[in-house]
Amino acid sequence: MEQEFYEIIVFKNNPDTIFLAAEQQGIMISINAGETWEDYNQGLINNIPATNGNNVTRCLVISYDNSVLYFGTAGSGVFKREIY
Repeated sequence: MEQEFYEIIVFKNNPDTIFLAAEQQGIMISINAGETWEDYNQGLINNIPATNGNNVTRCLVISYDNSVLYFGTAGSGVFKREIY
């Protein structure tokens, strides 16, 4: 499957954990420094990232205190998920 990746974030509290916003799969997570990936979309209604065509928007952000992951969707608002 060919797709674009819009945002990648290495989790400051655990550098082996990486979050990725993918064009067709929404949020992906790796807990082993990128060796394997799995969906991180539990509770997410729309897994299409919000981008503006030039890919200059930030669709995936972690809160200042590293406790919440925010994912901007295309047409369904912002998804909020606590990071454990």
